[in-house]
Amino acid sequence: MIKRPLHLLIAICAAQVLSMLPFAGWPVLLGALQGEWGLANTQAGMIGGVYFVGYVSAVLVLVSLTDMLDPRIVYVFSALAAASGAAAFAGLAGGFYSAAAAWSVAGIGLAGTYMPGLQILNSRLDAARRVRYVAWYTATFSIGTGVSFLAAGVLSDVFTWPWVFALLAAGPLAAAALVFAFIAPLQQTTFQITGRHPLDLRPVLQNRAAIGYIIGYTGHSFELFAFRTWIFLLIVLVAEDNGLQLSSSHAAVIAGTFSFIGMASSVFGAWLALRLGRDRVLMVIMVGSVVIGLAAGGASLVSFALFAVVACLYNIFIMLDSGALTAGVVEVSKEGARGATLAAHSFFGFMGAAIGPSAVGLMLDLGGGQTAYAGWMLAFAIMVAGSAVALLGRLAMNRLSNG
Repeated sequence: MIKRPLHLLIAICAAQVLSMLPFAGWPVLLGALQGEWGLANTQAGMIGGVYFVGYVSAVLVLVSLTDMLDPRIVYVFSALAAASGAAAFAGLAGGFYSAAAAWSVAGIGLAGTYMPGLQILNSRLDAARRVRYVAWYTATFSIGTGVSFLAAGVLSDVFTWPWVFALLAAGPLAAAALVFAFIAPLQQTTFQITGRHPLDLRPVLQNRAAIGYIIGYTGHSFELFAFRTWIFLLIVLVAEDNGLQLSSSHAAVIAGTFSFIGMASSVFGAWLALRLGRDRVLMVIMVGSVVIGLAAGGASLVSFALFAVVACLYNIFIMLDSGALTAGVVEVSKEGARGATLAAHSFFGFMGAAIGPSAVGLMLDLGGGQTAYAGWMLAFAIMVAGSAVALLGRLAMNRLSNG
């Protein structure tokens, strides 16, 4: 069993990467299955979004439970749910409704692994290490995303799509085994008996500092997962417009590289926030994200190389505030309500994530489709709305908190 704090961090980060292996299955195969099933862009975006609908439907209960029992238990069962969702997609999906149902189950699995994984750390570390390690853990989400893009891209060049999803399901199974075998159970005396219902969020709603970070995270997640759901297809389409033919694995390398760079960006943003002041840094990042996101839409019309550079820069700015927002909410959360605070953080954040991909699909349909420049400009305009909302929400809550 793992006992040293650094080894615990490494193990939980490794489990997080494995548990997220199915994540990019739909973004990578969106274009192929959209044509095979005759889906509109809005429907394709909704399947991407329903993953996060599954997440928000379960996250309040699953993460709040970590205040009352060992997060390790929640994690293991949720990783099995993630594997089940990916396997169900492989065996049962044949159109919009069946795909959405299976993919929502995979999202439920993410709800019970991402923040409960952080709670495994929180419940086994002292306060100083919590603040230092949280940025590394949240940044691992980007590594998991990148590995998932690479795996799904390579597999889709070799196997038919049902086999791709079936093989991706092995990742969460391995994560469940790792956590069960190597993370020691906590003693029951570790937990505070508060008598609070898992869905009682009053301690969170009374914490204005936490609400400010939660609003910021909601806008961040809207923008991030809108970008990640559609970026693979956009890379392929912009390449084709410029006379380039990319295989799935080549496009996945580019999309995966964006995610890996995002990991470093998240850690760097959290470090800047600690050094220069969290509010000041977050404000600059959010304004920059709006400006660069709109520029990325314009760059797609000029050349593939320029688009790739500006889109990568946009990805960096999207991810710069991720670790800082989550570290902030951990820092201001109260003992005995940390699980509830993280549950609300995840619930509202991933509610934004559920809406973002569908919003992009709707803009594409309104703007003339995937081959229309107006459609992609509208798509990027709706993406950057996430940072705009995050900025305005944090400014409002800071003003209220300061009286």
